[in-house]
Amino acid sequence: MSKITVANIERKKEDTLRIIFELRDQRGIVPISFWTQFELIVDSLDRPVDNSTRKELMLGAFETSGADGKVHFIPSGTIDYGDYFYEARGRNTNGELLTFAAGTYSIT
Repeated sequence: MSKITVANIERKKEDTLRIIFELRDQRGIVPISFWTQFELIVDSLDRPVDNSTRKELMLGAFETSGADGKVHFIPSGTIDYGDYFYEARGRNTNGELLTFAAGTYSIT
């Protein structure tokens, strides 16, 4: 799986409803039960050079067992109004990092 899904996220200020991703490739669902870590980073820059412009780091969890390819992230609801960027990524048991989704993250 090397394709990054581009999906734009729009939230209302203070919303904390979980954000769910389902990982798929050309063959269908990608089982992620062997992955060890997930994170969704919201930043004010599309290509930040460090963490100084980071707005939030959400740690993810399996929505069920991971066999269905679903992972969720729960936002804090504290990001101010504006348009930002995000990357969602996971790390497998070998320690390899994969960005599987990216796009804009808007708070209205």
